[in-house]
Amino acid sequence: MKTLIAIYKQSILDTVFEDEAIKKLAAISEVVDFVTPGIPYTSEQLAEAVKEYDVILSSWGTPRFTPEILKGATKLKFVGHVAGSMTHVFDPYIFGTGIVSVTANRVMAFATAELTVTLMLGAAWDLHGFRVRMEKGLWDQNGKGTVLGLAGQTVGLIGYGEISKEVIRLLKPFNNRILIFSSYCPQEEADKMGFELCTLDELFRTSDIISLHNTLTDRTRGMITKENLDMIKDGAVLVNTARGPIINQDDLLESLKENRYFAALDVHEKEPLPKDSEFLQLDNVICTPHIGAFSKYYKNRMALMVVEDLERWTKGEELEGSVNLEQYQRMTKG
Repeated sequence: MKTLIAIYKQSILDTVFEDEAIKKLAAISEVVDFVTPGIPYTSEQLAEAVKEYDVILSSWGTPRFTPEILKGATKLKFVGHVAGSMTHVFDPYIFGTGIVSVTANRVMAFATAELTVTLMLGAAWDLHGFRVRMEKGLWDQNGKGTVLGLAGQTVGLIGYGEISKEVIRLLKPFNNRILIFSSYCPQEEADKMGFELCTLDELFRTSDIISLHNTLTDRTRGMITKENLDMIKDGAVLVNTARGPIINQDDLLESLKENRYFAALDVHEKEPLPKDSEFLQLDNVICTPHIGAFSKYYKNRMALMVVEDLERWTKGEELEGSVNLEQYQRMTKG
C-alpha cells in the first residue's frame, strides 16, 4: 500500500502529526511519501497522485478533489482528512466513487466542546465584567452579590452532533437540565442520553445558558434573529463556538447593547474581527479569535485518529471518522 501525505504546510504537519502517528502509518503502509514542505501543492500534482497512491491524507491547504481529478483516481481507495469539515477539499462526487473517506472531526469536536464549557463558565461567572470593573477601580465584595454560575442551570444546545455530545459529557458534574433543539436527533437518543428535545422558541425562553453547535449551511445562515434574541432571559448566557453567520450579527449587536445578558463569542461574521468592532467594546461580551481547535492535546491527535481509522479499514473494522454523503451535506460550508 502506498500513502501520500498531501500536506505541504510545515506548521500543520508539526502540529497534527506526532511521532506516534508517523510510526503507526509506517507500520500499515509499505510506502509513505510527503509532498515537498513549504511549496504549495498543486491540483495538477494531485491529479497525478490519485493514479499512483492507494491512500492520500489531506488537511488545510490541500488542493480540492474535483470531479475531474476523482474520475482519474484509478488507484485511490482511501482518503483521510486531517481536519474537520471536508467540504472545502472534497467535492461530493467522491461519494459515488467507492473511495472511503474519513476525517478527524471527532477529535476537533472534543477540543471545541472543552472551549465551549470554558466560555460557559467564564460568561456565567462574568469574568470579563469583573476585570473591566477592576480596571475602573471598582471592587465587588464577597457576600454582596452573586453570579449565574454553571451548576444547576438549564443549558440549551442548538444542534446535536459530536460537539454537543461531548459538551453534555463534560457538563455531568454540574447537574444541569439539558435541552436540545435538533432536526436530526430522534427521541430514542434523547431518552438514552437523558436530555429533553424542544422547539427553538422553548429553548430560548427556558435556558439559562444557550450554546450554538449547528453547522453553517444555506439553511442555518442567519437562522437566529432579533425575535429569538429577545426571548433570552435577563442575566442568561449565549455562547457561540459554531459559526458567526448563524446569528444575524446586526440583531446580535443591538441585543447585546441592551446589557440584559452575557455572550461569549469565539466565531464572528468577519474574521479576523476588526479591532474597532463594537462587540469588543461591550462589558457583557467575551470575544475570542476562533480558537475552538487550539487544544494542543487534541490537535496533536488529529493525524493519529485518521491513521487509526486507516488501520481499522485494512482490518475490515468499523471506522470512527467515516463520512457519508448525508453527513457531508450537513457539514459547515464556510
